[in-house]
Amino acid sequence: MLITLNQTHMTALQINETTKIIMDEHSSLDEALISPSGEGAPYWNGKKLLNLPDLLLSHQVAEGQPGAGSFYWQFQHNESSLNGYMEDTIFPALGLIVVSWANSDMDLEAAILDAREVLQVGISSEGIS
Repeated sequence: MLITLNQTHMTALQINETTKIIMDEHSSLDEALISPSGEGAPYWNGKKLLNLPDLLLSHQVAEGQPGAGSFYWQFQHNESSLNGYMEDTIFPALGLIVVSWANSDMDLEAAILDAREVLQVGISSEGIS
């Protein structure tokens, strides 16, 4: 399967969606290059399908930072890329869950639990996020 990712402005949500589609279709992430021609955005050069979970994790806000456990919605990691919607955390978390189900060798539990905690505190008692 050829995946063409020529955009230079790619969101973390798109990495997640790519990961989920590949897992749904192939049930594993392998050594295939994401951008085999190397003509896409430099970010993807040399990256393999098996790198997708780590790429996704690299967009999770680190412990001790504002919004810890959530995901940046853009590649720039600053406060403006934290102002996304709940799906900016829900979908990456689901992507990590899908990968963890298919590959028990990957230790993703802490990242998934961090995202879950962010989602739980993000909804008020009135059900409003």
